[in-house]
Amino acid sequence: MMRILYPHFNFLGLLRKPCDVNLRYLSSTQIWSSTIWSSLLSNKDKSSEIEAGQETVDVHKLRDTLIRSKQPRKSIGDGDILPETLASDFCTYYQKIKSKVDKLKVFATFAQDFGLNHDMITSIADDIKRMKERGLNSQLKLEEKLQHSLEPPYIVLLSYIGRQEGGVKFIVDLRKDLLEILSDRDLDCARDELNAVNHNIRHLLSMWFSVGFLDMERMTWQSPCDITEKVANYEAVHEVRGWMDMKKRIGPYRRCYVFMHPSMPREPVCVLHIALRDEIPGSIQRILKEKIPSDEHDVEKKNTAVFYSVSSTQKGLAEIDLGNSLIKEAVNQLKHDLPNIQTFVSLSPVPGFYKWLDYKLMENSESSVIARIMDHESIDIEDRKILENCLKEPYNLSFKTLISTPLWLKNNELCEALRKPMMEICSSYLYNEKKRGFAYDPVANFHLRNGAVLWKLHWKADGQVIFMPGFAGRRNSPERWLRHKPQPASHHIHVSSDYNCYEPVDVAVILDTSSYFGSENFAQLNDKIVERSVINFRYSTSTQRLSQKIDRLNFGGAWGTRSRSWVPHVVLAITGSAQYWDSGRKDAIQREAGLLRNSGVELMIASVDPTQSNQGYLRSLVDSQGDLFMVSYPYLLYGISERITRHVCPVPSTLGCPGKVDIAFIVDSSGSISNPDYSKMKYFMFSIAKAVNISENGARAGIVIYSKTAELVAKFSDHTNIKGFRSVVYSLKHMRSFTRIDLGLQVAHTQLFSPVYGGARPGVKKLAFILTDGRQTSVNGVQVSLRQAARPLLDSGVKTLSIGIGAAVDKKELRAMVEYDEDVITAENFDQLIKNIQNITQQTCEEITITPCKHAADIAFVVDTSTDVSHQDFQKMKDFLIAVEKRFRIAEFGSRHGVIVHGSRAELLVRLNGAQNSIEFVKAVDSVWRIGGQRASYRALEIAENALFDFGNGARRNAPKVIVMVTAGGESGFSNSAYLNQLAKRLRDRAVVVKVVGIGSALTRNALLPLVASSADLYRPSSVDDLKDETPALSDSICMNIGPTKCDKAIDIAFILDSSGSIMKDEFLEARNFVEAIAETFTISREKTHVGLMIYSNEARIMAKFNKIHSKEDLGTELDALPHLRGRTRIDLALKLASAEMFTGNGGMRWSTSVPKVAMVITDGRQSPAADAIRLDEAVAPLLVRGVKVLSVGVGDKIDRWELEMMVKSPELAFWAGSYRALRVQLAAIARELCLGE
Repeated sequence: MMRILYPHFNFLGLLRKPCDVNLRYLSSTQIWSSTIWSSLLSNKDKSSEIEAGQETVDVHKLRDTLIRSKQPRKSIGDGDILPETLASDFCTYYQKIKSKVDKLKVFATFAQDFGLNHDMITSIADDIKRMKERGLNSQLKLEEKLQHSLEPPYIVLLSYIGRQEGGVKFIVDLRKDLLEILSDRDLDCARDELNAVNHNIRHLLSMWFSVGFLDMERMTWQSPCDITEKVANYEAVHEVRGWMDMKKRIGPYRRCYVFMHPSMPREPVCVLHIALRDEIPGSIQRILKEKIPSDEHDVEKKNTAVFYSVSSTQKGLAEIDLGNSLIKEAVNQLKHDLPNIQTFVSLSPVPGFYKWLDYKLMENSESSVIARIMDHESIDIEDRKILENCLKEPYNLSFKTLISTPLWLKNNELCEALRKPMMEICSSYLYNEKKRGFAYDPVANFHLRNGAVLWKLHWKADGQVIFMPGFAGRRNSPERWLRHKPQPASHHIHVSSDYNCYEPVDVAVILDTSSYFGSENFAQLNDKIVERSVINFRYSTSTQRLSQKIDRLNFGGAWGTRSRSWVPHVVLAITGSAQYWDSGRKDAIQREAGLLRNSGVELMIASVDPTQSNQGYLRSLVDSQGDLFMVSYPYLLYGISERITRHVCPVPSTLGCPGKVDIAFIVDSSGSISNPDYSKMKYFMFSIAKAVNISENGARAGIVIYSKTAELVAKFSDHTNIKGFRSVVYSLKHMRSFTRIDLGLQVAHTQLFSPVYGGARPGVKKLAFILTDGRQTSVNGVQVSLRQAARPLLDSGVKTLSIGIGAAVDKKELRAMVEYDEDVITAENFDQLIKNIQNITQQTCEEITITPCKHAADIAFVVDTSTDVSHQDFQKMKDFLIAVEKRFRIAEFGSRHGVIVHGSRAELLVRLNGAQNSIEFVKAVDSVWRIGGQRASYRALEIAENALFDFGNGARRNAPKVIVMVTAGGESGFSNSAYLNQLAKRLRDRAVVVKVVGIGSALTRNALLPLVASSADLYRPSSVDDLKDETPALSDSICMNIGPTKCDKAIDIAFILDSSGSIMKDEFLEARNFVEAIAETFTISREKTHVGLMIYSNEARIMAKFNKIHSKEDLGTELDALPHLRGRTRIDLALKLASAEMFTGNGGMRWSTSVPKVAMVITDGRQSPAADAIRLDEAVAPLLVRGVKVLSVGVGDKIDRWELEMMVKSPELAFWAGSYRALRVQLAAIARELCLGE
């Protein structure tokens, strides 16, 4: 490979000619009267919608500000808004835009509605011409006016933004978005206009980032850790492989300089790496891989500075030449610090050479490239023979094919024959090939025009690429054809740039080393077909290989082989013609090949045979014709490598789960996980993400890793395709320390699931996988509660799935982080985790497609198992029950399900407390049997009624009650049918929701209608097969029925909250949240519901009278302000104060008798004894006498039910539960009683 050595005397910026633009502009009046700003800033697209409650930008004032910004500002009136404030609002608005389309609208608005006014500019220019005779002063004023008009209004807006904290970084990121839009080849419209916007913003940033405003700092091991980490992450030329590598790059005999901008603190904008040496290097690897001492004992002896990496870290500063300025500053600094250094060099690639050579090879003249090679004076007879052996007629096409792969570099004789002519051709290319009078090669052009000289060419140089400001991208780099450089191990097969296999595969490659194949051909094959291979045997002759060596392949995961038991296994045999094989061994080879295939290994054969003979025999060794590949010459193997890769690893399919979802991976990165297991966890994450199909408008994924600390690695907004997400997954660092799961949960809640910071999308389902192989590490000897750590995620609507791998996990901890038992997944080891991927992806898909009801209920299924129902139909009915349960999950504070079957008799086979989670319910339903006989549904309804109100066997007081009746026919006998209708009405009168699913045409609609409250509760699938289609509608209907009913009445409600010392801080918060949840069911306004607030402990206080709160927002504010008094529990004082002051005119109560008066008393304990205390029935009596309806609510295990009932008029107005989460089950009943009034 050829490389040029450029000694650098000075570096100048790249000269770029601005694009000519031809824009169509609006007049000044049209600009400021146009509605485009209004439509832009009030965009209702969900992808860029401003959050509710946030003030939007005042469009007209912003326009006025832009107009006034073009004129001197004299003063600001009281009603004016500072332009900086409006600019800040615009920043807030823009940062919420996620869609590229919406960002394009912003820039299009800049270009089309806030660009230059050409009419005004022309008019001023004409005035200048006419005013030459009017004096210098008049002309200067016009020139100032002209200069003012040449500044687009949006630049003024950006100038205001740049004055604010973080404003410069905002503009840099803004231009990054603009450059991404301009790079889109599908952008057909407004490209010229957008180029003009880009040019103006670039000009603005060029002034702000001129060298005079930048500070050069040297990075050392004592530099701030966060800046050092950014320098490592920003490295775009030579990847920094961990902290030790970074320490080396800023250590002895190295210099690392960064440019910092005062408005972007702790954010390097350009990074330069320098190696100090005593000679000019011939390869970059000598710099990257050399071992250096621990201190600079003789640094003054170094005479050469090698610039081996310059990286501009901000994409928004592209085309702003920071690298040259940084190098100049570094040169001056080095000359000051180390005067002995006199030589400054850069080792650079020749990126344009291959394209030029590829084009020239198509010429067929005497002066063509191939003619210059074959006729070169250095080519002797032996060299010509070597060339003719490697090349076929026509030579130019053959040579083009030869150098299109890196294989030819393995042939030393061929390389030596080509060295001199190729060096001469490259020199001619560099010196003679011109473009507009300058060097054709972009890198050569850059260096030569900045004062460098071409010093030396290196033959077969290193395969790395050195990037400088303005260098060509990696795709055009010569290492793609001059030398093959394997990528770091990434657990995938890589064959060509067009197709990558992202699935893990173990491939054993058997290479032919027989005399037939030849050493040169073998060199072309060695380690080129696949990057990841497992070869645990030595080569021998081709006639013995398959029979003696194949059976020694160990795919069982043995340590010495690096084989993995959890991945597919492939053997690729690359051999010469089978006609030269020992005929006596062919039967043994067939036998061994068969044994290999029977063990689950896929055998593939690539045969190099000019005669293409013996295909039949080779076909007998493999499973299918697709496993056999035939080529005539060895170098053609590279051409079929992509076919081989696609055969080993076909394009993966996705599950195609509909709907949007934000999936978070909260990943254990502790030291207890080995490197191989960490790789398996990465593959697990990638597989889940691939299954749900990450896309712009579909699924998104983010990653948090945790160990001693936790770190957000990937935001939801970072990647909109699986390729980008895969890249970040497989580059995850391994933190190797403690297991602080709580910190991972905290970062996931506060950062990743933040719409602003983490890119979480409002209104989109949220799912989090929590992966760990161990227990939570205690903090200062105190075990952290993972239940509390996970609660913010669960409360914000994130569905969590905890996955524990290995024997060290604590199942109680796993259960504490999820809502339901079935959300805990365990695996014996990481291999088992990989094997469970299909089941987990299916569960993930269900979580995405199914929206569980957020309300809980006691649900009884009444299932017809009469003779009319076949065994197969009964199985489908059971599947229907399981599908409904998935939408009403069984949990401690969730729903409960019972199953009653009937035929000639009825039986309760699954009690409401018979299954503690969904898994147990599935098992219970699977064990349900058919009864047979004539249908007697009324008996099943009698049992269902008893089960729903049997509080000793799983039924819950005040929980919503539901019956889902599945029947395939009518009742036997008129009297039974009439009694069935009476039972259904009695159930509905007891507030039981009755849903009937009548299967088949034998049932008439009129026969089923008496069973339900309305026809909306009746479902008529034509057959059992259609039951599954009724599941979503039925579930949604039940969910709506069991939720709290909206109350639109005019009511005065006083919430009286316990604020005593027996209530913990989090319990007091839960009490306030519960009140807010109840209030959500009422219309709080001046005309409808009025709400008052009281608290009590040693004393009672009125915190908000009835006439103070006029909206739910007001209520939320007042609840947040409630103090926690602590002290004793004096319920009697609260009741007396409510009667004396709250429910009076002074308390804001409405005197109208048409407005019901209700008080709800919440307590966590008993009335505290005191000398002046009175019985609660005496304390509440004045309220009851005045017609105030009182509800009592007790929470916790210290309550006194007798006291609760003393405060109410009838027992059904007393409610109690063990916790506020348990009380939520009764929310609908409590809200209903409040709404009823007296």
